[in-house]
Amino acid sequence: GGSHWMAMEGQFLRLHTDVAKDGLQQQQEETKLEIAKTRALLKDQTQALLREHPQATDLSPGVWELLLQETQGQPKSNEGCMVADKQTVALEQRLEREDKRRKNTLDYSRFNGIADSDSEDGDGH
Repeated sequence: GGSHWMAMEGQFLRLHTDVAKDGLQQQQEETKLEIAKTRALLKDQTQALLREHPQATDLSPGVWELLLQETQGQPKSNEGCMVADKQTVALEQRLEREDKRRKNTLDYSRFNGIADSDSEDGDGH
């Protein structure tokens, strides 16, 4: 066979076709394995998150973006630092209020089996 130029780790190398092909296939297999491991880890972490916080799927993408910025410790730009801090505080307060609201929600399901009735008799007395 012939040879091919390849860019690897910042260098150009001229390799025989068989060597280049084998190297690329090996790299592809390593990449596939790494992707499979990462997907499995992400799936496990997502399931753990949903077990701990089932309402997490109710959050909007903007809220998730703010949470991710908070966990990474870096706003998208230095200019927005104060804005991001205020948004993060507002988000935390909002999430806390929503959590309290969910816990304080009245459960009327116990009244589902009760038939509609009036304390007055049919003639309005």
